[in-house]
Amino acid sequence: MTPDQAATVRRTFRLVEAIQEQVAVLFYRRLFILDPDIAFRFEGTDMDRHRKILIRTLASVVNGLEGQAGARLGAVPPNPGPPIFGPQSEDDDVAGAALIWTLAQALGPAFAGEVETAWRAAFGLPPSRPRAGAEPARIRPPRRPAASSSRGSGTPRSTPLAPPA
Repeated sequence: MTPDQAATVRRTFRLVEAIQEQVAVLFYRRLFILDPDIAFRFEGTDMDRHRKILIRTLASVVNGLEGQAGARLGAVPPNPGPPIFGPQSEDDDVAGAALIWTLAQALGPAFAGEVETAWRAAFGLPPSRPRAGAEPARIRPPRRPAASSSRGSGTPRSTPLAPPA
């Protein structure tokens, strides 16, 4: 990560901080769309707490950018059972895709070109594909069959997507 990229991320993060609650809600909505199984791990948890942790994590990465690249988002709790997180896990890839999509939505045209490249470098994400003809992020189907799940629709009750009880 270059000093110019670090400065770009810090500058644009100020815009993100101004709308941090909306950014966190968008992030988790997109994350749960991209991988419905991740939503199962959040069932019954305090999403307000997770959104605050996400913003603190982003702020921590942004504040520590000098000479650092490839930070891990860590916005997804581990899957029960065998550990799935390594230096690069598929959950990190999905979280990275959700983050880039969220920043593009939040920052609009200001997220083009060098700004997106800088954010990708900060989180060790691969460079973006050319926009023309690029495939959208792949949405994973749930790995758990709906018939054998006792969790209902698969959307956690406390996610921003669920209507208030």
